[in-house]
Amino acid sequence: MKARSAGRAGNPIGKAVGLGAGLLLIAGCQPMVLHGACLSCQSGASMAANQAASECMGRIATNPAYLAVAAHQPLDGSDPTAAQLADPAVPTLEEAQTLAAVHKDIVACRGPTLKNFSQIAPAVIPAALEAYRDSDRVTDELVNRKITWGEANKRKRAIRADLTAKAARIQAESGAVPTESR
Repeated sequence: MKARSAGRAGNPIGKAVGLGAGLLLIAGCQPMVLHGACLSCQSGASMAANQAASECMGRIATNPAYLAVAAHQPLDGSDPTAAQLADPAVPTLEEAQTLAAVHKDIVACRGPTLKNFSQIAPAVIPAALEAYRDSDRVTDELVNRKITWGEANKRKRAIRADLTAKAARIQAESGAVPTESR
């Protein structure tokens, strides 16, 4: 997929959307284009933070031990497929155990990602933490076999969309340019 330009590299809204995408990557969001904003047109620090998050998530997505989960939930940062959104199955005990391991690895990616992005746009971090908490609750319900794969995918997609909107709104309201641009 080819990324589209979001405008000037100094645009705080474009950076906020890029920031949201980097943070969302940990929860599994499409990293290249998010609401028309190009991540490749971000500054060096934003690009480095996005790259680090992508590499961490890439290790999870390519782990052969996680194939059973990948069939139900994207691990590569993409949006769930229509079939994954409609998946009526509840995880088997084995899938639930594998999902717990996947989640542990995802949580390990979050620390460095939050540290990197807190230097770029610290005002967005509370919204990211809230999204992580909400996503963790969904994962907990799925691991405990209380909801279906489809329901979990729908909820996580909504959480990602909400964080993207909040990140853009926070940056727009504050009028702040991320700290790397100062």
